[in-house]
Amino acid sequence: MGVSPALPGQHALVVLDVHMSFLTHLLYIAYSAGMSLATWLVLVPWTLMRASARETCLEELNQRLGRVRSQVPKAGPRILIHAVSVGEMVAADVLVGALVRRIPRIQVILTSGNRYGLEAGRRVQLKHPEVREVWLLPWDRRRSLRHWLRDLRPDLVAVVETELWPNLFLSCGKLGIKLCLVNGRIYPRDLASYRLASRFLEPALDCVTRFWVQSDAEKERFCQIGADPGRIGVAANLKFDAALEPGPGLNLSLAGRLIIVAGSTHSPEEAWIFDAVSILRRDFPRLLLVVAPRHPRRTPSIVSQAVRRGLSVARYSEIADGQVDADVLILDRIGVLGGLYQAADVTIIGGSLAKYGGHNLLEPAACACSIVMGPHFEHFQDIVDDFRQAGAFVLLPDRRQLLAGLRRLLADSSSREELGEKARAVVESRAGSADQYADRIVALLNLERVLPEAIDKSHDDELSKAFRGNIGWFLRKTASDPSLEVILEAPDPLLQGSDKLYKDSRSSTVGNVAGYVIKRYNLRRPLKWVKANLRGSYARRAFRVAHQLELAGIPGARPVAFGDRRRWGMVVGSYLVTREIPGATPLDRSTGHPAARLRAVARLFGRLHEQGFRQLDPKPSNILVDTAGAAHLVDMDGVLFVKRVPKEVARDDLNEFLARLALGSADRGLFVRSYWEARGFESRAMSGEVSPACERVSSAVPPAEVGR
Repeated sequence: MGVSPALPGQHALVVLDVHMSFLTHLLYIAYSAGMSLATWLVLVPWTLMRASARETCLEELNQRLGRVRSQVPKAGPRILIHAVSVGEMVAADVLVGALVRRIPRIQVILTSGNRYGLEAGRRVQLKHPEVREVWLLPWDRRRSLRHWLRDLRPDLVAVVETELWPNLFLSCGKLGIKLCLVNGRIYPRDLASYRLASRFLEPALDCVTRFWVQSDAEKERFCQIGADPGRIGVAANLKFDAALEPGPGLNLSLAGRLIIVAGSTHSPEEAWIFDAVSILRRDFPRLLLVVAPRHPRRTPSIVSQAVRRGLSVARYSEIADGQVDADVLILDRIGVLGGLYQAADVTIIGGSLAKYGGHNLLEPAACACSIVMGPHFEHFQDIVDDFRQAGAFVLLPDRRQLLAGLRRLLADSSSREELGEKARAVVESRAGSADQYADRIVALLNLERVLPEAIDKSHDDELSKAFRGNIGWFLRKTASDPSLEVILEAPDPLLQGSDKLYKDSRSSTVGNVAGYVIKRYNLRRPLKWVKANLRGSYARRAFRVAHQLELAGIPGARPVAFGDRRRWGMVVGSYLVTREIPGATPLDRSTGHPAARLRAVARLFGRLHEQGFRQLDPKPSNILVDTAGAAHLVDMDGVLFVKRVPKEVARDDLNEFLARLALGSADRGLFVRSYWEARGFESRAMSGEVSPACERVSSAVPPAEVGR
């Protein structure tokens, strides 16, 4: 993946190519086969059983199989946003609002991973009419996902937080759909598993155009699982904005009640909380405990635990008149917890008393609730650190301190108010990320994605096909002129009669004709002939590489046309036509190497490596320097797209190139510093600071010369 800055009046361009090793390709075949078997042998029967029990419907099965089609005609930018569950869908809500304010006629498709997220998505749809469809995300089957995406035709797919579905990501990459990760994070407990699968995930991660993560720590985790650091950006946490959204109004009569809300609880946390509340009710007879289990299906078990402790229980779904006379209120519906936080005096963060890593404390904090949290908050370490620094919550060293901590807060209303004000101040100070994400997505939508494979398939607006003699040509429509037509008709006589014949060897012949450079691949060696017919002609591959470099903004030979001469259906010769670079001379024929020229060549190598390309034959004759001093790469056969160029590989390539130039130590130091400046380390190179990423490139360059 490479991204180049936009030229004046042009959009920036993204070049994507997905490479897999043979072993990784086999792993993906096995994964896809396994997903298909699991779908038909396990998931479909299980869903049908749930449908027969009226726990779901057949429409949801069609959504999971990717058989639903949008009935809304595409009339503007279409964005698909995937949020796996309720928390992510709440974050998607504020993102949708920010996008709607920026993009006219936007169409949003929301998908989720479970029915709770689906219900939350439908509430978002009621709030924003720009949300045209709310579906369950299809199971990760390659063929069905590609058909589904082709029909849906989204301009961008945004995944909220972390849902790494390999076939979904690869389908976006193959179809040229921009893909971004929003509010990205990796739970610390999951990092080891992701690292173990990093070799498998790498091709899927390479299809992600941008990763926008919550913190520097999250960026480091994504780097560890194989994401390209150059495509990872750090933004604020989207859930700070989501927390400030007003919660739903509840028709409950709670006047005069002292309310504790325990949100997103797990087993056995409810039992510990019930034990504490049964004791606290002796001192606070109007105390009401509201329990919102993380999984509402556990409600019957939670009710029985409360009853065994002598507590009266009411279910939210069974309250008709709004009166709550029970000791405990169980929230057995999704989406109403935010309304209870607004009425709460004290909140307990579920998942923090037992070893579940904690849950989001931003929603109660935004409601100015006093917060009690247990010792387990690994999943929200960054957020908890902010609150701890502000003194905005009560941290219990272990669950045995729960009773004492609740008693102190219930008895001291001023302490509750102070904690609540501090908590809300933290949320307000971190808000504003929704606008940041929306601005970045708008900028990403202005990128033009070009698939290298599309050059082979010849988009009508890019290439036209023409036959001249027994040569089939592909040429750019904007490139046709009378001189080029003459070349296409008879390239061989013109090449042999050229007064500027640069090369004539067994492998290729290169010459200049009427402002165009023609390269003929002779294919006289049997092995080259076999490769040309099995892997595609050399000219076709060179044209594709030259086009990629052009889109990435790297100076080089600008391709005009390529053609294959065939006999009995077999390629027997191929031709590449590029535009001449006026006044340019090969670097190895230049007299002397002034500083400006060295900087230009170094910047060329720096940009090449930064965009993920290598020149496998880094010799001076492959580089031309024009009259303005700009350097151009002209040998496309040795260029390979490798996604990322490690510094060890860059060092070896530059060592080989510098050895052929035979520069002095001072000139080598200048070259290396200019190289790293082109790769985005200008401030460190100029200031002389040491950068871990800017280790010595050339072992032959003294440390004093390299730029330290």
